[in-house]
Amino acid sequence: MTAKMTDNLEALPDRVDRIEQKLDSLAVSVDGRFSEVSEAIAEQRRYTEFAFEHLRSDLTSFMTVEFRHVHEKIATLDNRIDKKIAALDNKLDQRIANLDNKLDQRIANLDSKMDQVLEGQKRRGRTRKKKE
Repeated sequence: MTAKMTDNLEALPDRVDRIEQKLDSLAVSVDGRFSEVSEAIAEQRRYTEFAFEHLRSDLTSFMTVEFRHVHEKIATLDNRIDKKIAALDNKLDQRIANLDNKLDQRIANLDSKMDQVLEGQKRRGRTRKKKE
């Protein structure tokens, strides 16, 4: 073996010790980073859960108010439609009553005319019998 190789062999335990120390320090550093990342993830989860619950509460309140508002609007529209239908129903009833009255008058006029015609035929029939 050469002197250079033996020098390297003699320094090998020191180098291995330094490498072990660096690896130990790196392992501690990596463990610390994993702990930091784990804590950051846990904090983010807590924040997300808080934000979700806050959003759920806000949406529930909003929907309750909006649904009440929509229900009131529908009730108002329903009342307006009911009034319009009632007004149209009354108007239709009046028109039907007017048509019924007109029809009754025309039927009465027709009856009167028929009675006059029949009365006239009876008179003619009597006068013919008298002439015979």
